[in-house]
Amino acid sequence: MKNTDIDNYYSAVRGYSLEVIKILLSDYLYSYNMNLRYGIDNNEKCAYGVKYNFGISVIDILAKHVVDMASKEMTISERSLHIFYEHKKLMVERLKFIKEKERKDLSSLIENYDEVLELSLLIRNIGIKYNMTKRMNLKLFLNYLEQIKDKEETIIEKIISVL
Repeated sequence: MKNTDIDNYYSAVRGYSLEVIKILLSDYLYSYNMNLRYGIDNNEKCAYGVKYNFGISVIDILAKHVVDMASKEMTISERSLHIFYEHKKLMVERLKFIKEKERKDLSSLIENYDEVLELSLLIRNIGIKYNMTKRMNLKLFLNYLEQIKDKEETIIEKIISVL
């Protein structure tokens, strides 16, 4: 790890750093285990035998989890669905903050990310409804997840290039 990485990280903790935001967005986009950047490692296994799940690849894990739970007629973790939705909600707020702070025109990217937010809200609500009724249009649910992943990849690449 380079000293500049550490400096950027600590400046972000203390305040605001556009470079750290770009690094974190890249980490998310490429599902990079950022713990390794800071020398943190853990040997515990997480969901589906994967040591860690990071970034956008979490969408694939969520899809597998939902398929497994629906096929066994088990409840889906509402907490996971809430966190998924809240992450998208915070991304919209982050974009608004960057737009204001950097005086860059991110309006179209914010609008595009609003679409991701709406889809994630639908996913959350479908999951909650499934837990109550044990009925779900799984194909629609998975289609929404795929749309989110595709849109996020495109939007985040554009954000990184604009910043």
